[in-house]
Amino acid sequence: MKLSNIKLLLFLFPFFVSCTATKNQPSNEKLIVKTKTGELAILINEGSNRHFSWRDIKPSQNKLKWDLSFYETSEKVIVKSDIDSVEFIMKNHSSKMVQFDFGNDSTVDVQFISDDFKTQEIQFDSNNGIGYQVKYQETPSKYLKELEKKYPMDLKGENKSDTETVLEVLHWVGSRWKHNGSNSPSKSDAITILDEVNEGQRFPCFAFAIVLRDQLSVLGYKARTIYLKTADAATSNYPSGHVATEVYLDDLEKWAYVDGQFNAMPMVNDIPLNAVEFQTALTNNYKNVIVKTLNTEPVYKNNFNDFIYPYLYYIETSLDNRYEKDKRFKIDGKRNMMLVPLGADNLKKTKFYGSNIDYCVYTNSLEDFYAKPNIENKDI
Repeated sequence: MKLSNIKLLLFLFPFFVSCTATKNQPSNEKLIVKTKTGELAILINEGSNRHFSWRDIKPSQNKLKWDLSFYETSEKVIVKSDIDSVEFIMKNHSSKMVQFDFGNDSTVDVQFISDDFKTQEIQFDSNNGIGYQVKYQETPSKYLKELEKKYPMDLKGENKSDTETVLEVLHWVGSRWKHNGSNSPSKSDAITILDEVNEGQRFPCFAFAIVLRDQLSVLGYKARTIYLKTADAATSNYPSGHVATEVYLDDLEKWAYVDGQFNAMPMVNDIPLNAVEFQTALTNNYKNVIVKTLNTEPVYKNNFNDFIYPYLYYIETSLDNRYEKDKRFKIDGKRNMMLVPLGADNLKKTKFYGSNIDYCVYTNSLEDFYAKPNIENKDI
């Protein structure tokens, strides 16, 4: 489906749920939805538990299966086409047939199949670090001073926790523009990105991550972009990567995952989670995961989980997060470090993006990837 159409459907979901005459058909009646374009969207549940799915179908396909992830024993399903809609209650571990009518005796039967959201236990080495170091800015930066002057953040109050401050910065960044996955800034720095946003451009996840990292660095935080990749990134024909940010919280002495695209900070028991902790919590402690945001529109946890969970497998970051360094820090000629689950192959390529990964050192150790920023060796 075209990105513009996906955005339109997601934008219209609240509208058609509350304002259109969606057909509510008995379970024993054949469900028929008319369509001209074959552009379909699914809303599962409403309110805070809502999540979405979408797909394009063609008359030539005749019969299809469409898997739906469920979080409850039964959920309300609303099927929306470009011109029609239908809703029904569906039990988990069941199936429902819906016929999509293109007109002129052309139909496609779609079997919707519901099942639990699939999780995967992944493990890392908690110790046995190789001793990889990651560099962070320690000395004054001309670039960060320019960013602070040109794009100041009006943060409120004093004596706040690091979590409260980071949430404010996250909201400042997350509210600058709407995500556009098909456009890139001319340069990958916060000033350029924000300049071009002011000109009306919109950018993907990596632009949010860069601006968030740089604005956190303005305040003196140690922050980094992290590149998340799916377990099947080497062979997948679909987008296999997402970019977010991690920041070190001095008062809690831990790293925290923050997602600028979603304006989201995951927590359990009010404690922010790093990317690995986030994956573990979604796998083993889902009900207690809270997705914190200062946005007036909440982050729908089920919907966020549907998107983010597959990406929380391989995690990569730069070895050098300093600004204005002529010579970048590398290890054995490699500029990035990738955290690899125990038992998994080191990721050497991504099929969808057509890229070879020949710039990473690899580790299974949380001790390496989540080391406390090393003050005495940082600015070598």
